[in-house]
Amino acid sequence: MDRDNTSGLCSGSDGCLVAIFTRSGGSSGGQKQSLAVSNDDGETWTDYPGNPVLTNPGSTAFRDPKVFWHQPTERWVMVVSARDRIQIYVSPNLIDWELASELPLGESVNGVLECPDLFELPLEGGGGETRWVLKVDANPGPIIGFSKAWYLTGTFDGRRFVPDSAALAPVEWGADFYAAQSWNGIDRDRRVWIAWMANWKYALSMPTDPWRGAMTVPREVGLVAVRGALTLTQRPAAEFDALHRSRILSAHDAPVAEGARRLAKQSPDAFDLVLEVELGGASRIQLDPRASGDQRTSVVYDGSAHQLILDRSASGASGFDRTFAVRHAAPLDLDPSTGTLALRVLVDWSSVGVFAANGTVVLTDLVFPGPASKSLALSSEGGAPRITTLTLDEMATIWSEGEERTPSIRID
Repeated sequence: MDRDNTSGLCSGSDGCLVAIFTRSGGSSGGQKQSLAVSNDDGETWTDYPGNPVLTNPGSTAFRDPKVFWHQPTERWVMVVSARDRIQIYVSPNLIDWELASELPLGESVNGVLECPDLFELPLEGGGGETRWVLKVDANPGPIIGFSKAWYLTGTFDGRRFVPDSAALAPVEWGADFYAAQSWNGIDRDRRVWIAWMANWKYALSMPTDPWRGAMTVPREVGLVAVRGALTLTQRPAAEFDALHRSRILSAHDAPVAEGARRLAKQSPDAFDLVLEVELGGASRIQLDPRASGDQRTSVVYDGSAHQLILDRSASGASGFDRTFAVRHAAPLDLDPSTGTLALRVLVDWSSVGVFAANGTVVLTDLVFPGPASKSLALSSEGGAPRITTLTLDEMATIWSEGEERTPSIRID
């Protein structure tokens, strides 16, 4: 939103919308950044006649600009990927861009860099202290391996991002969270983003129709210190709760039987489950949110390995890619003072998202179960675990039993 008409392209006094995007090919060749403007709230767009506003610097991959206004320097900032590095450009008017700095990351990740994002976050409990987060994604290509999202924390002066550490941290531990982009201008202390829920490893061969790929739910991101290291947190945006339709299950202070305990024979198409379990010496807790016969998707806490696991190895259709039927594990140490496992699990027709440890451990995976895989079960091994809290809320969906409903979230 060019509120002050820095571009000179706005026809009214309230500013205009400016889109900066990547084009490929044409007379100038290669990937480059172009501009379009809308003076009617995005209904129609006009190509800037002087495109491209940023020509290719000689990179075979030069794409995915993220642009924001940096108030301290009164400049626009563009973060863009240039194959093995992130480049930062600055501009007073969205048209004339100057290369301010670059950060090589090619040796740290496997693949071509894509979809960068750069934003400032307050440190939770930090007394007003803030840090900048640089998020990048790496696409190794479908033959080599899985695409993945990474992040660094650091400082930013309007021209140069300086990382706190050279070691990139994974944004999450599942396979299907990629190319996240955040909204600007929601609130100074609030940052919400949304990602593509797929992976380049199998994105072009997924067994879906008529769609191919979906987006995650909007997530609010934050920063918290965990054992001295700044760690990204992700939680479903609060507005997401507006999609709750009805409470299907509720339990408090209930034992978890050793072996499978069915919680629901027929769970909804989409649901939001909150579970807190006191382990009571149990070595393993397993939640099966989508199960039927030999088919199941499992969320497992393995106490001996200190891992939270999202297991889709028997989740359903997987023949479209030989590496799809796997389990993804994330390190998870429970609070020793409580010994409580706290999970929030979002389940849709073909996806499972798991949030743990106050949003510092997240896994998102696509699954393609058969229509009968609607059973919900909880089991344990050893000890005497108890359910402290369990709630299951049905979520509004676009299609359900032939009836069309259109869920909508507004994030102010």
